[in-house]
Amino acid sequence: NTFSAGNAVTCTDCKPKEWAPPGSAACQLRPPCTADDYSPKHGKCKSTEKRTESFFLNNDLCSGGVTTPPDREVDCVPCPAGTFRDGNLCRFCPPGTASSAEKDTCEDCPTGTVAVRGF
Repeated sequence: NTFSAGNAVTCTDCKPKEWAPPGSAACQLRPPCTADDYSPKHGKCKSTEKRTESFFLNNDLCSGGVTTPPDREVDCVPCPAGTFRDGNLCRFCPPGTASSAEKDTCEDCPTGTVAVRGF
């Protein structure tokens, strides 16, 4: 994060609230951060079928403006039929078991039937 003015031989650091694109002859003020500068990070799914969503700043060029949004609880994404939840992952049910899209647990197939994998 430096600039080089005129015929300078060395680069000069920008001040803390400034930045300079590559090849710049001067620094400029960092733009204020907006909500779009934050990305969500999801925690593991809990037994409540909820997970914590926290946010982190993904733009090191902005300064001030919108502050980091607070953490919040959000729904876990349901696993598709034939799978079960293992932490944040959906895994295939073991042979001889199946699950519906409404359930995240595998149950034994009735006697004389088998589960057919497919999407």
